[in-house]
Amino acid sequence: MNFVRILIVLFVLVSACKSKTPIEGVFPTSDGGKLDMAYHVEQTQAIVLFYLSPQCPLSVNYTKKINEMQQEYQDKYIEFIGVISGSHYSAQETEQFKSKYDLKMEIIMDKNFLISNFYNASVTPSVNLLDSTGAVQYAGSIDNWAVSLRRKRIAATQFYLEDAIDAYLAGAPIITRETEAIGCIIE
Repeated sequence: MNFVRILIVLFVLVSACKSKTPIEGVFPTSDGGKLDMAYHVEQTQAIVLFYLSPQCPLSVNYTKKINEMQQEYQDKYIEFIGVISGSHYSAQETEQFKSKYDLKMEIIMDKNFLISNFYNASVTPSVNLLDSTGAVQYAGSIDNWAVSLRRKRIAATQFYLEDAIDAYLAGAPIITRETEAIGCIIE
């Protein structure tokens, strides 16, 4: 019985540490550069990680929204970083996707799923809002526009990511800290 309790306590402690500790490391970007996560966390107010896939229709559909948000928050030291997990897409294909949809953010090539696994991202598009220490403040959908893979609202009525960013910047509690993302499976 004591052994089970010890395992439960260890699991809770490991889970708590994992949610508070930012991922560290230097990751390759689609343009052939490197991105040092610790440096970027230190230099910004917050980071938004966007998990994307060049062939996922929802990822493509959200590129305009991502560009609008990046423009809106650029003066507030919010850095937007794309993450392409897995080895299905080359850096060249990712750069073509980035160029075609005029994405201005750097895109990390997460070939070994280190970032998506660390932050429990399982679909594209989905996001993580990381605070200035690298801790997750929000995880999930950008908004509620997509009801399912094949069904969308005419327009979003809840703006989860924007609400989380705005609350974070205002020093207010983030009301919705997690939602279920709808999209293409990261594989």
